[in-house]
Amino acid sequence: MTKTSAMEPIRVLLADDDPWTQEIAHVNLEFDGFRVFQAHDGVECLQLAATEKPDVIVLDVAMPRLDGWQVLTQLQNDSALSRIPVVMLTAMAGDQDKVSGWKHGAADCLTKPFNPLALGQIIARVIEEPVEARAKRRLQQLERLRLLADLRKDANAYLSA
Repeated sequence: MTKTSAMEPIRVLLADDDPWTQEIAHVNLEFDGFRVFQAHDGVECLQLAATEKPDVIVLDVAMPRLDGWQVLTQLQNDSALSRIPVVMLTAMAGDQDKVSGWKHGAADCLTKPFNPLALGQIIARVIEEPVEARAKRRLQQLERLRLLADLRKDANAYLSA
């Protein structure tokens, strides 16, 4: 995985307080050719984002000091960092969590437990995807989830009748 013809590796900031998640993601991303920086909480993530200017951030939701939603909001409000795509990594598997991620500006949402081999592919797609296309894809995903919620409501109403 490269981002330029000069073979400069894609720089990934991995923010997660779980040591196992950090280790498995780090090893797999480095194996895929990414350069990985690690943060263990939300404050450290913001500091590294400002100093290292990563190409993408993989951000856990449940972290100490600042949670992933707070970090994502601060990133989106910082003109120097707002264009960095963020992949949310969360143990919360509900549709509402994905909706929240997309509404907060996340490029994608990945549910724990996750396939560490797929993480590099997701990052590569997010990096290559233009901002406008990413926004359009998020809107399409939100619409799909809204339609699924409506279908669930209709099914529950039908079963209750």
